[in-house]
Formats: sequence, structure tokens, C-alpha cells
Amino acid sequence: GLGWSTAYSYLERRNDPGEHRVEVAAGARLHGPLSWSVGHREGFGTTATRNRLTHAGLALDLASHWSVAGTVYAGDARRGGSSNAVVIDVYRDAGPMAVTFNAGIGYSPDPDNTSVHARVVVPVAPQHALVLAAQRRSLGAEVEASVGWRYLWR
Repeated sequence: GLGWSTAYSYLERRNDPGEHRVEVAAGARLHGPLSWSVGHREGFGTTATRNRLTHAGLALDLASHWSVAGTVYAGDARRGGSSNAVVIDVYRDAGPMAVTFNAGIGYSPDPDNTSVHARVVVPVAPQHALVLAAQRRSLGAEVEASVGWRYLWR
């Protein structure tokens, strides 16, 4: 069946006003080990930080608890204009109360940027998880780390 999610986040950068982000995503199994996903994120706050990001991808189950995914992103930001990126990810997901791991690499030709990222989701209760993430972008030599909390509504 169709799975879906919504997410809210708040991003604050040094010397920039804060940005609120709302994202919706959906996905489903196509056939056998192949599945699809789509999503859209809107950023809002001040007019300087408004942005949009749309993505679509395919994932393939490789072995027990392992999968690989390719995703195409199209973004439009008030600062920086529009950009596109391709990302390849590897996932390790062993079930609802097991640690989930994701790592990948992405490339955007305009502006020229390569990113490497990783995320670990550590369940602490059936509906709660700690989320740890890190990313390194070649553009501006940026490094980003985040800590978050995930709650699953049922």
C-alpha cells in the first residue's frame, strides 16, 4: 500500500534569519523489490529564506535489510536560484525497533556541489527515535550536523 509522511523542521544559520520547513512525501512498492517515492518541501519565514524542494526516486531491495536508492531533486530558493541534484543512497533497515542507517553521495552540476551524508535513527521506544545526521558539502566547504527526535503516529 501507499505510505506517506509529513515533517516539520526549523533551520537556523549564522547571520541568517530562521527558516521553517514543512515536507510531505509518499511512496509505494512497484513490483517485487522495486519501490518509488515522491515528496515536496516548502520553506518559509522571511522572504530571504523561502525555498522549495521537490524529489522523486526509485529504491531497490538488495539483500535482507539492505537497499539502494537513486533520487532526483529539483530546488528553487530565493537565495541561489534553482538547482538540480542526483543522489545515491544505501540503507540498512532491520525493522521497527532496530537501528536504521543511511549513507550516500550527491552531485549538483549548477552550482557545482558534491555532498556526502549519513544518518542514524536509534529507536528508544516503539514510537520514538533519536535521529543523528551529518553532511559535508563541497560548495562553501560546509559541514552540517543535526540531532532530532522522531515520533510515529499510529
